Amino acid sequence: MALAFMRTLLKANLAIPGEVSVVGFDGTPDGEQCWPGLTTVEQPTRKMAAHACKVLLARLERADIEPPTTVEYPVRLLVRESTAPARAV
Repeated sequence: MALAFMRTLLKANLAIPGEVSVVGFDGTPDGEQCWPGLTTVEQPTRKMAAHACKVLLARLERADIEPPTTVEYPVRLLVRESTAPARAV
């Protein structure tokens, strides 16, 4: 969605990041390939998916197993060219 939004901004002749900063989420590889590069929040999706599968398989094997607990994973902000400091008003 962030990449489509950037395309819309550029078609409207709005400068990224001069007039609008854009930040994505999930760290898709396409964000690194476009210009300006998309600033994004990257999360460990493979680890998250592997853990979800493990919990699901355990629940399928044993219905009486404890309900899963919340697991927090670290995220990382990858700053690229699509963001800039806010302008003074």
